[in-house]
Amino acid sequence: MTISPPKTSTGSTGSSYDIAVIGAGPGGYVAAIRAAQMGARVLVIEKDELGGTCLNWGCIPTKAFLSDVKPLRRIKISSVYEGKEGLSLNLKKMVNRKNEVVSTMVDGIAILFKSNHIHRVRGVASFLDSKTIGVAQDGKQETYTAKGIIIATGSTAGTIPALNIDGRKVLSTNDILTIPKIPRDLVIIGGGAIGIQFATIFNALGTEVTVVEMLPKILATEDDEVIRRLQREDDEVIRRLQRVLEGDGITILTDVEVPGGRPKGNKVEIEFQEKSGGKSQLRVEKVLIATARTPCTEGLGLETIGCRMEGKRQNGNQCGWGVCRWRRNREDDVRPCGLGRGGYCCGEHHGKIARNRLPQNPDLCLHAS
Repeated sequence: MTISPPKTSTGSTGSSYDIAVIGAGPGGYVAAIRAAQMGARVLVIEKDELGGTCLNWGCIPTKAFLSDVKPLRRIKISSVYEGKEGLSLNLKKMVNRKNEVVSTMVDGIAILFKSNHIHRVRGVASFLDSKTIGVAQDGKQETYTAKGIIIATGSTAGTIPALNIDGRKVLSTNDILTIPKIPRDLVIIGGGAIGIQFATIFNALGTEVTVVEMLPKILATEDDEVIRRLQREDDEVIRRLQRVLEGDGITILTDVEVPGGRPKGNKVEIEFQEKSGGKSQLRVEKVLIATARTPCTEGLGLETIGCRMEGKRQNGNQCGWGVCRWRRNREDDVRPCGLGRGGYCCGEHHGKIARNRLPQNPDLCLHAS
C-alpha cells in the first residue's frame, strides 16, 4: 500500500484517507498518531470521548481513586497516628478530581491529534465494504473511504443474566465511577482485576465489600506471565493476595455463582449457588457487575467484510479473550487491535503493531487464538 503525503481535510462526505481508525482508545489513538507521524493521511472515528474506555471509564479513573484511598489505608493500619478513627474521604471531591485528571488527558490527546493533522469524526461507524465506512450521527450518515482500516473499538461493560443493570442499585463499572454516595455494603460480582480494584477502593472508604467469583480463585484469568515475573507460583501469589484482602475486611466467595437477584425496597437481594450445592442469600445496598467485558463489535458490520467473532459465551457475553478470529480476503487491509481483537493485551501495543504492519505486509492477517 502506497502512503500519500498528508493533506488538509475538510472531513466532508466522500473524503478519502490512507488510514481510518475506528475507535480512539489506547489502541486507536496510538495507531493514528504513529500513522500520521509516518506521513499518512489519517481519519479517526469515535462515538464517545477521545481516550476510550481506558481513559474515561477504566484504567485512569480507577487509578485516580486508588491514589486517593492509598494514604488513608496506610494511616489506618499504622500504629503511629492518633485520632485516625475520625478520618474519612469526601467521595464528591474524589469524583471531581478524577474528572479533572480524565479531562486533562483527553485534552492532551486532542492536542496531539491537532498537531499531527489527524481528522476526528464523532459518530457510530459501520462497514459498507472493505474500503468504505459509514458514520451515523444525529440521524445523518456520512461516508469515508480509506486504503487501510484499523478496528480499535474496545469493549463494553459485562452483564449477567441474573441481574439487570439499572444504574441505581445494580451498577456497571461505568456507573460506579459517578456514584454520589458511599454505600454501606456492596457485592461485587466478578473477582478479576476490575472487581478487585473496586473492592480495594470501597473497602478503604468504609464499605462492607463482598466479592463473588464463579471460578475457584480470584484473578483466575490474569496473564500467567505477570505472575511468573514475580518468580512465584501463580496459586501461591493469589492465595497471599486473598489473605491480604480478607485481612482488610473484604469477604471473598469463590466457586460461587449468582443464579438470581432482584431489587427489594431500598436493597438488592442476591442468591448465591455454591459449586458444592449450598445456597444462600444476601441483601445489600449496591451490586457491581464486574464480569468479563464484551468486545464492541455490534453494529460494526463485520459480516460485510467477511469477519466474525467466534467462541464460547461467558455469563451471556461473547468472549473476546482468545476467541476472536478475523477472516478476510487477502487484498483487504483491515487490522484489529486491542480488546476488539481479542486476548489479554495492551491496546496501545496492538495499535503500534496494526499500524506498522498495514503498509509493510498487506497480506498478513492478525488474529488471536
